[in-house]
Amino acid sequence: MSIQVGLGERQTFGQKIYVDSMEKSGPAKVDEISPFVKPGRILDICAGAGAVTAGLTARFPASEFVPIDFSGNMVERLKKRFSGTKNIDVVQADAVDFAYDKSFDTAIFVSALHEVYSGNGFDFSTVVQALHNVANNKNFKKGGRLIIRDGVMPEPETLFVEPLNYFAYNRFLKFINGFSAVKNVDFTFGKFNGNNFAVRNAPSFGEVERNNLLIKIGSQDTNEMLSKYHYAEENLPVELSEKFGIWTLNEYQKVLRMFGLKVVHAVSYLLPYLRDTHYSRDFKVYRLDNSGKLVPAPYPDSTMLLVGEK
Repeated sequence: MSIQVGLGERQTFGQKIYVDSMEKSGPAKVDEISPFVKPGRILDICAGAGAVTAGLTARFPASEFVPIDFSGNMVERLKKRFSGTKNIDVVQADAVDFAYDKSFDTAIFVSALHEVYSGNGFDFSTVVQALHNVANNKNFKKGGRLIIRDGVMPEPETLFVEPLNYFAYNRFLKFINGFSAVKNVDFTFGKFNGNNFAVRNAPSFGEVERNNLLIKIGSQDTNEMLSKYHYAEENLPVELSEKFGIWTLNEYQKVLRMFGLKVVHAVSYLLPYLRDTHYSRDFKVYRLDNSGKLVPAPYPDSTMLLVGEK
């Protein structure tokens, strides 16, 4: 199998935007995962252009690093970036079909498993296989760590989303149309009259502004929309062809336990950058309380960090 859609397959300008974004977010990702890394030999699976590997080498200079990526474009970037670095061995391989043949202490998947899932026909078995290739590898040392940092799917509930400006409303419509290749999103426009949600046909944005119309939509689709709408126009089609949150945090933990790993850390959270720079400027989110009253709701968590130990 092969990852058909991913960082390496973006168009030149869109790829530059994406790589620059990964470089910018790299230090924060390294800060988050470093406390859980077991030094020794560290696999960075679906390493992309190597931002995380580069950050970890500074934290663990005595360790050996193996950045792995399927894309020939990214492998060339990795080789150029780490040329002459003795403790880094770049490998071209598909995470779904590859099992590392030397002993290793830590394996990380950073913003990777949703790419595996989306690039292989939205097939959960490919993600399970990629994790199996690490967790059940005979070369994975006892006490070693499997670290996953990726998007997360919230537990299901009904939400009411209010776009705050034309850009937000227009991007919501683009999400509905573009994401249809992944799944059909169930949503309705409407307005509350007392405790009744009166459904409306698709309004113009002027109607949204004048009448405070809301979008009734599930939390999981809300999270997908919020994770994508703010991307640059050049990258939006690729992002809309992927599913960012493939499992809930609880579901991810069940998979690791299925492989016999002990879950030593599991947390989901909303990145402050997304909340402050994007979400809060463009959308409000509401839910119904136990009395049926519409009340403000928090934005869904965007990200999770999960650590399993052998």
